[in-house]
Amino acid sequence: MSNIQAYTAELTQAREHVTVLTAIASAEQAEYVRNWLTAVQTSQDNLTLDREARTRPHLDELKTIRDEYRTADELCTAMIAHLKKLLGDYELASRQLQQEAFARAATAHEQGDHIVARAEVATSNELARAGKPAGVSVREVWRAEVVDAAAVPREWCVPDEKRIAAMARAVKGNDNPVQIPGVRYIKEAAVSNRRKGNT
Repeated sequence: MSNIQAYTAELTQAREHVTVLTAIASAEQAEYVRNWLTAVQTSQDNLTLDREARTRPHLDELKTIRDEYRTADELCTAMIAHLKKLLGDYELASRQLQQEAFARAATAHEQGDHIVARAEVATSNELARAGKPAGVSVREVWRAEVVDAAAVPREWCVPDEKRIAAMARAVKGNDNPVQIPGVRYIKEAAVSNRRKGNT
């Protein structure tokens, strides 16, 4: 398949024929649709083979290059995370000290001790000026950690849709799936088509 653009154009035209089919009313139409299905599946198989033949050498080379860089990249990532944590911890501690100095200044002012109040304001201002290095920005963010899954309110729980889907797929024939409150089961046709020549 040397010209993928031409092949894509052919498939686009074929799609126009396929998309006008909306229902099957006879065995002859079913056979016609099956022939289309086989042709399209074969086309897709050929595309996959061609793409893999063209990309495999590049993927192998890409994997080799990525492997060469992986350790160095992982070291950089770990050091960046560590250094950012150090800067973040320093900035948060500095902010905490500023807030504490400001709170002491407010308390001293309320008690009429204006000398201590001014000194604490000066301390708070000095801490603010010392602050973080140029070019570094720090914002406070929260992160969540579940420590007791059973205590998490229902509205914060997400159903395990993969597990539910796997359970539904495991049901064979006319058996009924195990009923789960809040889950509706829909029986659909799963079509497989054996290409001619395959057994």
